[in-house]
Amino acid sequence: MCKSKDCQHGKESPIKDWKHRVQFGPDGKRLGNGTVIVGWNDMATTHKALAAECMDDATKYRAGTHKRLNWKCSVCGYEWPATGSDRVRGKGCPCCSNKVVVPGINDMATTHPGLAKECINDSTKYVAGTGVRLSWKCLKCGFKWSTRGADRVDGYGCKPCGYKIVASKVAKTRRVAPSRKSLAVLRPGLLGLYRGKQDPRTIYPNSKTVCDWACQSCGKIYPATFAAKTKSPLCKGCGRKRGGESRKISPFEKSLSFLMPELAKEYCGKQDPRTVFLNAAMCCNWSCRLCGETFKARVCDRSAGRNQTCRDCSESGFNPSKHSVFYLITRAGCIKLGIANNGSGRLDRHRRAGWSHLATISLPGKKALELEKSLKFALKAKMIPHGRQAFLVKFDGYTEAWPEEYLKVRTIRGLCRKLGINLEAFLAA
Repeated sequence: MCKSKDCQHGKESPIKDWKHRVQFGPDGKRLGNGTVIVGWNDMATTHKALAAECMDDATKYRAGTHKRLNWKCSVCGYEWPATGSDRVRGKGCPCCSNKVVVPGINDMATTHPGLAKECINDSTKYVAGTGVRLSWKCLKCGFKWSTRGADRVDGYGCKPCGYKIVASKVAKTRRVAPSRKSLAVLRPGLLGLYRGKQDPRTIYPNSKTVCDWACQSCGKIYPATFAAKTKSPLCKGCGRKRGGESRKISPFEKSLSFLMPELAKEYCGKQDPRTVFLNAAMCCNWSCRLCGETFKARVCDRSAGRNQTCRDCSESGFNPSKHSVFYLITRAGCIKLGIANNGSGRLDRHRRAGWSHLATISLPGKKALELEKSLKFALKAKMIPHGRQAFLVKFDGYTEAWPEEYLKVRTIRGLCRKLGINLEAFLAA
């Protein structure tokens, strides 16, 4: 069989100097464009394999002609038009190369009848190795899925009854490890925590197989992979607890007692102030430097100069020990609730910002604060969007505001009634 590049279907090689014959005649003189000499440079002489597939008269054309001729494949019998130059460059039958689908020749129903039975789409319109995602239905279990025809030809079948079985067999052969590389030899300290059924002498330490383990700290039985267990002998709960404790413990030279000893005197938390970071976000108890009452604040806020006293002694913000008002205001399709001490000027600031007054109730500071907390909790329980859930742009008091379309009220009693809050209990006190 000829191995020449110009050989068609591997049958017989064309004349090696056919390009020279196209340009020069038998007498050595240059030929004009398109000149054909029978027996010298015609297709039947230079390319006999192509001439056998040409349906036109091969003696009237050169092999590399740019005219479209009719061809018939000698393998499948498909007919198509193409130029002689395309055939010489190696472009063969589009049906044999699956560039076109011909029912009865290269369609899926003809070449792969077993796959065609599971194909939900019309199998006569696609070749078996198509890259188009088709719909399939398993004949055994009725499972439906979509995948490419090329994947089905490669052997990927129904996942519930075919593909998983193959994958499990491959995984089973991979899980068997030699004794010298097994968990029992490389990680003998984990054998006391292992509660699985498989022999640890046949398992790799970095295997992703899930089995039961016992926690080294609490003894709880939980599922985990071998790879995860070699990193930590603890369950997730104990691992988080130990990690959190190690992060909270601070060296003495970076602790609250060493860097801010005056502030450490006001600290009333359970943890030792010699092991607390200055930027810790935990909330703990503090003693007010003015009245001695205990209040809660974060360590990072106290070290940064915020929340230095309790609310009763604070010169700014809301003071629960003073008489106050609970108010309801509206602006541009949204409603806002809030509390303010008498004479604080907060309602005047809201009025200058464009808010309109709806209703106010005079209450003691502590009762007003409790009512505000109860209403905010009820808004969250009723899943009414407010604060960050409802507004992209922040403004003063946006956390107590909500769009009017979700809850439209005009009085404080109406707001409490719709949210299920007993207002009379706060007014009676």
